[in-house]
Amino acid sequence: SCIIWRRSLVVVVQSGINLALAQIDAQIGSIDVKDETVRSSLVISKAELEISSADLVRQKDLAGRGAVPQTAVDKAVRQELSSRSSVNSLKNQLALNGAERKVLLAQRNIALRDLGYTSIKTPYPVRIGQVSAEVGQFVNRGQVLVEAEGIEAVEIAAQIPIGRMAPLMRDSTQPRTGPMGLEAKVLLRSPIRVIEWEARVARVGDQIDP
Repeated sequence: SCIIWRRSLVVVVQSGINLALAQIDAQIGSIDVKDETVRSSLVISKAELEISSADLVRQKDLAGRGAVPQTAVDKAVRQELSSRSSVNSLKNQLALNGAERKVLLAQRNIALRDLGYTSIKTPYPVRIGQVSAEVGQFVNRGQVLVEAEGIEAVEIAAQIPIGRMAPLMRDSTQPRTGPMGLEAKVLLRSPIRVIEWEARVARVGDQIDP
């Protein structure tokens, strides 16, 4: 087995994410150019609206004195409505551009977050188990790439004959630890010495060996 600590277990190629970021930045830049064009047009349209509004007031005043026919007033009304509609349309375009920019910025933040996930490192020493990915392989979101276990503790399965289980399950007045109230000790015998570790009983398995 291989023990790894603070090294990259898996490195995802960043080219796809970088390409998406470049595309998003280009789209945001395009919106900025559109905004400048729309704002320039909006300044002109507002000026035209002021002129048409002033002309409408003047035509109404002249029509009230009988100096111009009603058709002149109607024409001024249509011109004023057209100018007002142009101003509103440009304002709506700016609002739509702003909404589209927010969507692109959200997508950009997601891409930047994904960029930070392209390198998977171990926060503590681990023992590498099964590796389910290969170099150059395409992986899906949520797919298991590698299995690793911490080396701070290890689980040992203890096989106990059925005849010796009853004393272990009895109540005792002595203080005990673990979910079953049982203490444990692990012994590793070697030709030179015997090594001991304090342990605890975590659970009882649901299988019985024949």
